[in-house]
Amino acid sequence: MIINNNVQAIAGAYAVQQNRAAAPRRTESVSQASEVVFSKQGQNFAALLQKLKKNADRDQVRPDRVESLESLVSAGAYDVSNENIAASMLARF
Repeated sequence: MIINNNVQAIAGAYAVQQNRAAAPRRTESVSQASEVVFSKQGQNFAALLQKLKKNADRDQVRPDRVESLESLVSAGAYDVSNENIAASMLARF
């Protein structure tokens, strides 16, 4: 019978496998394994999206206002400062 280093390596691997099988397994509940944590940027985006959805119900299209603005734009008479636009956008949030 010839015994060499390969037999010892196989026996060592078998022993490691047996120890793993006999060791108690650590289990996690489904809720812990399924937990998702969003980045700060993702959380900010979600908050902004909620605000937009909330305000979507409140905003209604006013056809008379749209018509008057269209006529001003087509005539080239619609001029609003950048500061007014920015202030209006910031006031919504």
